[in-house]
Amino acid sequence: REQQTASLKIMSYNIRHGQGLDMVLDLSRAAGVIKAQSPDICGLQEVDHFCLRSDSIDQTTYLAEKTEMKGTFGKFMDYQGGEYGMATLAAKPVISTKVLQLPDGRFEPRTSIVHEIEVAKGCTIVFANVHFDWVAGSEGSANRLNQAQALVRYVDSLNRATIITGDFNCTPDSPTMQYFAEQG
Repeated sequence: REQQTASLKIMSYNIRHGQGLDMVLDLSRAAGVIKAQSPDICGLQEVDHFCLRSDSIDQTTYLAEKTEMKGTFGKFMDYQGGEYGMATLAAKPVISTKVLQLPDGRFEPRTSIVHEIEVAKGCTIVFANVHFDWVAGSEGSANRLNQAQALVRYVDSLNRATIITGDFNCTPDSPTMQYFAEQG
């Protein structure tokens, strides 16, 4: 069997529905950042899908067109006349997509958008994009750990090399990140 090597550039970006830290809503800036980095796969968090606060546009399609990638949206809740969730942009072929329900956060439902992506001929990986609960303190820590455990149970069942990225809402020394390290 012939061995092959493929390089893969991964990016994760919480786009805050296109609103910058200066509070200006301008999704073209997020598109510019992504295009400048030129990732093969990009996990996006805080993506609006036809929500009033972001001019009722399909942000995933907009970003996919501007970055010349394929975009997939995964909802975790209805919001302002549309949907709110995460998206993945991929320059590699997406084989399958699943929006995996995770244990809810305190104020919002939580999901992971999980893809099987062909990164090279005959080589498929799992790419999971998450946005874990943002609540502080022990409650938030317990919620994030529960969400991580549910995700790991699912991706382990797929029995493939896996990349998990996203907005974990925790620090490297947190119980959630320690759990990921222990699970390999």
